[in-house]
Amino acid sequence: MSKRIILIVSCLSFFALGWLAAVLGPAMNDLAEQNSAALSAVGAVFLLTFLGGLPAQAVAGMVSDRYGQRPVLIAGAVLLGLSAFGISLSPALTLTLSFSLIWGLGFGTLDIGHNVLIAELYAARVNVMNLLHVFFGVGAVVSPAVAGLSLELWDSALPAVWIGGGLMLATLPFVYRLPRGRARREAPASGEAHARFSYRQPLLWLFGTVMMVYVGIEIGVGGWAQPYLERTTTLSPSTAALATSGFWLALTASRMVIALIGGRMTSTQVLWFAVLISAVGGGLLAVSTGSAALSIVAVLIAGFGFGPVYPTIIVILTTLFREAPGRAASVAAIMGGIGGGVIPWVQGILLDRVSPEASVLFVGVGAVLMAGLWGVVSRRTRHAQIGTSHSRRMAA
Repeated sequence: MSKRIILIVSCLSFFALGWLAAVLGPAMNDLAEQNSAALSAVGAVFLLTFLGGLPAQAVAGMVSDRYGQRPVLIAGAVLLGLSAFGISLSPALTLTLSFSLIWGLGFGTLDIGHNVLIAELYAARVNVMNLLHVFFGVGAVVSPAVAGLSLELWDSALPAVWIGGGLMLATLPFVYRLPRGRARREAPASGEAHARFSYRQPLLWLFGTVMMVYVGIEIGVGGWAQPYLERTTTLSPSTAALATSGFWLALTASRMVIALIGGRMTSTQVLWFAVLISAVGGGLLAVSTGSAALSIVAVLIAGFGFGPVYPTIIVILTTLFREAPGRAASVAAIMGGIGGGVIPWVQGILLDRVSPEASVLFVGVGAVLMAGLWGVVSRRTRHAQIGTSHSRRMAA
């Protein structure tokens, strides 16, 4: 199978992954009614999908390094596709929550598998990795719209969940044809160095910390922008919701921009571009309280900055730790998952119990902190590469 076909398969899988990532929210009322349960009880599906994703990412990374991505991706597609139908058809809350855990296992497995596969095939090609994540964003934008149409036509959003499960299972014949064993990485650029993998590497955990802060503030802005705008401006709920949609569209648009022009930039330059724009957006949001126009502009700028961060960190990590790209990516993904669970929770407490100003100040500090952390990490990365290159020259 050619590299281009493999990329197409991964893009289709990521479209389905994005679809399923965004479709549960619109279906929550239907799930509560179907399970004869309170909405708050059904909301535990989000916690269980998160908990299922953490061990899946760790195991998927190790399996990927040893046996290649093919078994990882087959298992992930089966688990996520079947669990989508299981959740949407389950009549009992216990069974629904069990399928939610399986959903998380499949989601985490596919996230690691496809990211590492494309990183291995297209070494240091940050534009290709961002293209992969464009399809995730498109799926996440389209599925809520389809869910809304389904509600209009059939008074239920569950058909949109069925479509997502079907899309994921439809990728199986193509995933099954992927080559066995680890993907062959492109030849490295002249002078490129990489570090020997060890979980004790401080650099690995520094990257993980950047990812943790990034995922946390991204989900926090995307999740809390609407209630923040409703509480601090005269915008209607529907208009505030449009601003939230704009955040995700801006995030996807920035990945498209990097997919188009990223080939002219190094991964380090792309990440500097992203974190600095994120810091500007976060800073504007921190001082935006009371101004609808400034708040919306800040949300859009932050979204545009956030877009390239995740795929670019994966590119850099899998290039640095070429001996174990799966395990390196797993560390970053798990740290990101922790940030995505904790930081938005703290932001919600600040918004609800302290003040809206405190919640956006928290975001602004987080965005600036992310930029500062990347400054430290980029310097450590440059020193590690110089040291490795010097050692090779001495050995020669």
